[in-house]
Amino acid sequence: MNNIFTCMNPDLIAECIKLAKFRIVYISSSLNEVIASAIASKCTELKDDITVILDVSETVCHFGYGTALGYELLQEAEIEIQRVENLRIGCLIVDHAGWVFTPTPLLLEADKVIDTQPNAIKVLPEQILMLLQSAAPKQLTEDEKDDTDCDPDVMPASIKTEQVSKQEIIELTQKLEKNPPQKFDISRKVNVFNTMIEFVELSLIGASVSKQTVRIPAKLLVGGVDKAMQSKLRTGYSVLPKDSKLSGKHLNDRVNDVRNTFTRSIHRFGRVALKDKRKHFDKALSEIEAEIEQFQNELRENLEGELDKQKNELAKALIPAIKDNPPLELTGQIPGDKPAAEQAERYMKQELDAVFPKAEDLIKEMKLHCVFKGVTYETLKNEEFQTLVQQEFPLVPWDRMFREFNAISSNK
Repeated sequence: MNNIFTCMNPDLIAECIKLAKFRIVYISSSLNEVIASAIASKCTELKDDITVILDVSETVCHFGYGTALGYELLQEAEIEIQRVENLRIGCLIVDHAGWVFTPTPLLLEADKVIDTQPNAIKVLPEQILMLLQSAAPKQLTEDEKDDTDCDPDVMPASIKTEQVSKQEIIELTQKLEKNPPQKFDISRKVNVFNTMIEFVELSLIGASVSKQTVRIPAKLLVGGVDKAMQSKLRTGYSVLPKDSKLSGKHLNDRVNDVRNTFTRSIHRFGRVALKDKRKHFDKALSEIEAEIEQFQNELRENLEGELDKQKNELAKALIPAIKDNPPLELTGQIPGDKPAAEQAERYMKQELDAVFPKAEDLIKEMKLHCVFKGVTYETLKNEEFQTLVQQEFPLVPWDRMFREFNAISSNK
């Protein structure tokens, strides 16, 4: 590892530590059992010459910077741990060699394995002295103290640390047992999906005007109305003919086109869209909303007349039977037993007006419903869901994306 820009992962760090002759300084967000084992193996030989500074917390373990077992191994070896909260940079000094590196959060990516994936810089001797002065002045050799005029008993480290107690490690381990970190190889694969897809609920409410039906009161379905008409009326009477220009079919077709263009149905899970197409999706939705507004204006001008036409046609079919067999409610309001034509018509209009919707009510109910939802971890890690998404979006280069995001298993 003589390159200035190089790769530092737990295995390489452990190899360097095992070669230590007179000092080890390890500073990082955390450490796993591989690094901890290497440090513990040098405990007997270098116990007073080992400095470990970490961010000891649940957070670093959940992000994959380290493991609870790493802390436990250091504790068993009685190696003192110093804490710096939110530490997110790494430094390794072994004897006269040193590196500054970026710790890898395994939740997001796999450990670096080759020098073409550099995450570290090898530091110069004078930089090692500066690092030691700042973080571990007691690790300076006598010659280095003379060269730097640094007395560790007089000049404390500039990085502020606090000692971590054994009880803190025990409590942290218990917390992680109750709320363990995710499996990081799965989590990284999940992250690829999560950056690519989202759930979408898309529906057009109240635009199928011709599908709106009304129930005709049974008292109007008296003898004289043929059985076919009676059956039709009992199941509901359409407020508009299906072939009406005001049916709203064109809007429903438009929404279906957008839904089929941008989303795919994932069986048992819902509809999913590519986040990459969100801008185009939003544009299409804005266009539909403009078409809805235009259709609502058209309805305001013409729907009331169409509804009246339907009521008049229905009334014509029902009035003859009502005149011959008037319901008690009608005869109770008129002199005599049979209503005149005008009375039957007024009664029918009154009853149909009560059950038919108002034009403005139908217009108000019309709206485009679209909700985007993030995919939960539990859903994303479901292998069936992953397979179905890849099947529904076969043109997406999933394999290449997994490689680029280092989302293949980190257990190399």
